[in-house]
Amino acid sequence: MKKIIILIFTFFTLSLNLIAHPPTDLKIYYNLEKSEVYIEVIHPVRSKEDHYIYEIELYLNDKKIITQYSNTQFDNEKQKFIYLIPGLKEEDKLHIYVECNKGGDKKKEIIIKKQEKNIKKNK
Repeated sequence: MKKIIILIFTFFTLSLNLIAHPPTDLKIYYNLEKSEVYIEVIHPVRSKEDHYIYEIELYLNDKKIITQYSNTQFDNEKQKFIYLIPGLKEEDKLHIYVECNKGGDKKKEIIIKKQEKNIKKNK
């Protein structure tokens, strides 16, 4: 009986891992003049209403400044976020954490540098 329970638990755990997957990439762009941060979470799914990025946390210089929840994804390939961050300046550290509603997460950290060509074209 004990072996059957372990086998069922193992099968269930493996099944969840096949369904859920972490985002594949986080793309972060910013515009210092406008104090805006643009985030694209690359997370390909079959159904954006059933499987999506449901939580994002944004830290500025190690202080959590934003937590946002979603109940769908922008499209079947990605989730998008845009934030206005007053006082954003060079050398600020941005840390982004995102989580999928079916399990899996992704983190990325960047240091804000002098504005050059970091704004995404064709937003």
